[in-house]
Amino acid sequence: MLHIANEKASDYHRSMDFDTPLPFYALVFSLLFLVAGNAHANGDIAAPNAQPTESIQSALDRETFLRITAGEMLMQQGDVDNGLPLLLKAAATHRDESLYIRSVDLCIQAKAGGHAIVATKAWLGAFPHSRDAALRLRQLQLTLGQTADLGSSLQRLLQLSEPQERISLIRAVPSALSHIAHTSQRVTIGSEGLRHMVQDAATQHWAVTTIAQLQYDAQQFQASLGHARTITMSHPEFQPAWFLVMLNMSKLNMEPRGLSVLTAKPNDNDKVVRAKGSALVQYLRLHQRNDEAYATMEGVRSRLPQDNDWAYQQAMLADQLQRFDDMERLLREVIAREPRNAHAINALGFSFAERNIRLDEALQLTQQAVALKPDNAQILDSLGWVQFKMGQLQAAEQTLAKAMHMQADPEIAAHWGEVLWVLNRKSEAQAAWKQGLELEPHHLVLLQTIQRLQQSAP
Repeated sequence: MLHIANEKASDYHRSMDFDTPLPFYALVFSLLFLVAGNAHANGDIAAPNAQPTESIQSALDRETFLRITAGEMLMQQGDVDNGLPLLLKAAATHRDESLYIRSVDLCIQAKAGGHAIVATKAWLGAFPHSRDAALRLRQLQLTLGQTADLGSSLQRLLQLSEPQERISLIRAVPSALSHIAHTSQRVTIGSEGLRHMVQDAATQHWAVTTIAQLQYDAQQFQASLGHARTITMSHPEFQPAWFLVMLNMSKLNMEPRGLSVLTAKPNDNDKVVRAKGSALVQYLRLHQRNDEAYATMEGVRSRLPQDNDWAYQQAMLADQLQRFDDMERLLREVIAREPRNAHAINALGFSFAERNIRLDEALQLTQQAVALKPDNAQILDSLGWVQFKMGQLQAAEQTLAKAMHMQADPEIAAHWGEVLWVLNRKSEAQAAWKQGLELEPHHLVLLQTIQRLQQSAP
């Protein structure tokens, strides 16, 4: 990430830095003199309202070129005060969006954040429908902590974005505002920025829930609960709103009532049953109440016996709880209903490999999963891990190297590094682990693998 100095736009007219060698400024002033000369000549030649001749047009091009050259030279020397107006003048004269973009980039390179905002606002003023300009302005305001106009910038960005992009942008708001120290200010900015999205039927559920999330982070639990409950009434199948209802009720010492609210009712349809159940399981797992979460999943599955996604997720929790018989039963049920479900097939094979049991079947299952999804790195990782457990070290190394090159992942790095370590290619193993740690420094499987193998080294 580029470091941008926290410079206010009001510092725009600071004095020129005369530490730059005078010959450099002599060259720049010469260029500016040529610009002025061209402009004066054009004024003498061009008749009022006349179409410019080819020679006049060429002079205008020379003038623009000289202005841009002088502006860039000044900015690259750090004199943004005098260089930026030249570039913005050229951009405005010719309505050239690329020049605005160049101006902003040069400001960032000069670590002149306030000037970058000035340039971006000029860009957005000239091209008011530019989503890129609106996005850049919001990013700069966030980076520099300039929150005064941040809500309106967010509002404009959302309005300029394609409808299919808006949900992703709305969901990113809490994270984007997280660096703002005062959580109540995040609520104010978010509410202003999402004002139009709250009124749009296509985005209302996400916009209101996002405001509720900001209120929850600001410990405005009653207000957050009110917004979340509004969405559960208008969009009862929307899981994030139910989750916030549960979180807020817990904070308001209303957990028993919350558990009751999120328990599926006889007249709830399948989507609502799933949304409530998923939110409740998420809440229980957040608080390390995994046995209760599993019981909740079992209850929901009795209402949704054909829901393969739900059964798969329950199987994953069963595996974590070491309820291996339940896990295998659930996965085989999924596979029986959906024989080409590569993830269920892979999960069963990987579980066998992790426990070092039924390795021949594990190999068959993971090979089948790879055949169904040959471009899935996680599934390929499972096959490599089975091969390693079966002592097929060369095949395992090739498979895991392929998986890692397909998609860099800390768990794949852990497996690949272990195979390389056993093959006595220890420097390569350490390089693989280093790559994994760069991706995720606190990845538990990777850290445990490194500690176990290095402690056992002679």
